[in-house]
Amino acid sequence: MKNKVINLFFLIAIAFIAFVVFKPAEKIEYSKDDIAKISKVFKNKFKQIEEKQIEQKRRAEQKQRSARKDANAISAENPHPDFKKIDIQQASHQSILAVIYKKSNLTWFFKAKDSSDNIKTISANFKSYFVDQLKFDDKEQPIFSHIPDSMQTENTSTMRVATFKIGEVEVSVSKLGGQQDVSANIQRWMRQIGLRDSSKVGIIYSDNKQKIIVTMPN
Repeated sequence: MKNKVINLFFLIAIAFIAFVVFKPAEKIEYSKDDIAKISKVFKNKFKQIEEKQIEQKRRAEQKQRSARKDANAISAENPHPDFKKIDIQQASHQSILAVIYKKSNLTWFFKAKDSSDNIKTISANFKSYFVDQLKFDDKEQPIFSHIPDSMQTENTSTMRVATFKIGEVEVSVSKLGGQQDVSANIQRWMRQIGLRDSSKVGIIYSDNKQKIIVTMPN
């Protein structure tokens, strides 16, 4: 588009100069100095357009370099592929309370994620229902008979075995086969609420490290 504009100006200039040079004799004649001045005006106009285009291209390239630099900085700072950028203020108000049970053939996860205030409010009830009173049958399945039916709600994910609500806070119940890498799951949870791998979290082991209570941030 820009090249077309320049070409159009160039054609107009040529047409005007040709008109001046080959105009009918009865018209007013322009001197060579006049023609030189007119030609200079058009050349200056072309030069201004060209300089403007060069400056616009330079700014666009500078903007692209700056964007790539920012992207590289984020990538270097957060090397995990599943990292999601979370608003710092929002992340600072998110907490997770969870308990992990490592069985011979299954690993069970009971997790509550919500605002820090809400997690603090339901902390005692969570530990009562899912730590102190929870038992498993001979097939390594959790027994929920001690939990009121009113607390159970519909699952919001196919990955869940069950979902409970303590007040307004959801408690997800999920399982994975075999002996899972607990540390990897804890790091994934940390990234969900905007914590870095170096952030402090509370981890309590019991039952020969087969029961792990996780609180984040600590």
